[in-house]
Amino acid sequence: MKRPQRVITSLVLAIALGALAAYNTIQRNDTDFQIHPIASLFGAIASAILAFLSCYWFIGWLQSRRQKNVDEGRKAKTLLPWIVLIAIVTGILLWFNRYSYTEMKIQDVVLPVRTSRINGESEVFMMGQWKQLGGNSNPSDSSGSGKTVTLPQDELAKLQGQAGTTSFWDGAEHYILQCSIYNGSSYFLSEVKVQLQVEATSSLPALTREYRVLPQGGNSLPTLTSGTFQAETGLNLQNVKWTWAIISATGTK
Repeated sequence: MKRPQRVITSLVLAIALGALAAYNTIQRNDTDFQIHPIASLFGAIASAILAFLSCYWFIGWLQSRRQKNVDEGRKAKTLLPWIVLIAIVTGILLWFNRYSYTEMKIQDVVLPVRTSRINGESEVFMMGQWKQLGGNSNPSDSSGSGKTVTLPQDELAKLQGQAGTTSFWDGAEHYILQCSIYNGSSYFLSEVKVQLQVEATSSLPALTREYRVLPQGGNSLPTLTSGTFQAETGLNLQNVKWTWAIISATGTK
């Protein structure tokens, strides 16, 4: 296969994978996409760049295998730049996508929040710099040390966040409500109850439902940190107007 054919074949595969990744990102419509649509799409189609490089290299590698009189040392020298290039591109993509971004609202002030995809630590952007939310907690103390109680109203008012929806397929479609919540209370949050109000459409009547959203990962959310709570809704809320509100929460001291 000549070089132009290798380029065209690699481009076709890369475009197909990029289009599929972009389509899945749009359909998933998670919190990241709602807040940063352009960055989410760029992160999704970035895999197409790696696909192009990998496919181009792999076709060339297959061709070299068919040549009987290829010097092994020369093959290694030819292969090394591609390996280095792929490693560099992979490192760059991972570095620029190491955070997921949300926001939290304290009274009338909206603050950007980023969460590391590597260690799960969250930081808030305040006064021109990123500051860590909460401190490093001892795993043995991550769920508090008291009886589970319902948060009083003054503590409940310290919970702030935003919500989005996502879905996944495992033989059946599952629709998930994801709430990114900042815990400004003095409790370790173990459960949050939210109310969902959905406007009527041609295929869906107006309705109000309550859901128990639980921490992603199962661990209670420590005080002065942010985390993701989720619940399965059974509702496809794509292209539907809806609002949500926190109505109660439980936790431990």
